[in-house]
Amino acid sequence: MSRRIDAYKIKTNDNLGNPAFWNARFADIDNRLGAVEDYEGELQTVVDSLTALALARLNDTFLPLINEAQSRLNSLAVSFSAEALTSLACTAGTKVFTLTDATAANYVYTDYITARAASAPDNTMTGQVVSFDRTTKHLTVAVDRVTGDAGTYGDWLIRVGYPPGSNHETDYDNPHHVTAEQVGAYTIDEANVAIVDAIVAAVAALALQSASQHPASDFATADHSHNIGDLTGTVAFSNIATSAFADAAAMRALTASKLISTDAVIAGNAYVAGGNLTGAVALNFANFVNVAYTLTGDVTLTPGTIPTALVGTSGVMEFTEDATGNRNITWGSGFKFSDGIAPAIDKSSGRVNTINYHIRSTSLVYIGLAFHGVR
Repeated sequence: MSRRIDAYKIKTNDNLGNPAFWNARFADIDNRLGAVEDYEGELQTVVDSLTALALARLNDTFLPLINEAQSRLNSLAVSFSAEALTSLACTAGTKVFTLTDATAANYVYTDYITARAASAPDNTMTGQVVSFDRTTKHLTVAVDRVTGDAGTYGDWLIRVGYPPGSNHETDYDNPHHVTAEQVGAYTIDEANVAIVDAIVAAVAALALQSASQHPASDFATADHSHNIGDLTGTVAFSNIATSAFADAAAMRALTASKLISTDAVIAGNAYVAGGNLTGAVALNFANFVNVAYTLTGDVTLTPGTIPTALVGTSGVMEFTEDATGNRNITWGSGFKFSDGIAPAIDKSSGRVNTINYHIRSTSLVYIGLAFHGVR
């Protein structure tokens, strides 16, 4: 497209207030834009036409091929299937199926087949094909696997089968008739004995004794004469030795090999009386979750030795100024604070300040002021 800049240029002495001066230029620009828009519409029409033509060509070319392929696949599947209306008992042995005229003509047999009674689908016979005579439509099969009952049926659907392993009963990939030996299953009696043995072991480990009920030795007899019903009520809370449970102190100290009761969980979080503080003090976080101290002098605190098991836990430390007051808390190495600033406490006589703590690692504790000058 040719350029028009010379026609649009403004020259000296042009009357820029004259509408005719601008209208001529605007008319030319409009004409050029209109031509482009008309061309765009024509181009879109051509694109739409080409697209429709291409889709039609693809449809005409590939759809018949797809339909033909689908038809062949369907025919192939049908070729490996057949029907027989022969009246045969669902038992092992040599069976001769007479295929229907419609299925015998194109039937392709495999080495093994499975015949299923259409009227009773749970009844099947699977075996190796001995022979197939397309003229007589006789399919002779040596049946070696049967499911269902031994009834006689006359509506057999014949499909592809699978051969058994060298020892079918011990095949772990056998999808049918899996034996108890294959999966390690217990009989009911064996299950009772195993459960009793497991409970007896637990009773012995926890030193369970009960004067009014069977002692643990009663369940350790060689003949396992006690069944599951004999154990009802034996393993009860009252039968477990007191020493087996964690008390509040054991909860806080993370004592191993202890049972937990709900009351101990709550008691373990109760405030511990930490006593008076003054001077240099190494805190022992294993002794408390929440603790209350009285400041009787200026104190410098350090985290002390922190067990790995306490990492990630949190709690509260309460500091009460004594009657004198004006007791300072200095936080030693191992503590970090919000915005890097140690919390300022109310040092007036009798004032209570609570500090939240969070154990971040075995050598680092986060500190934050919770309540300031409680009174």
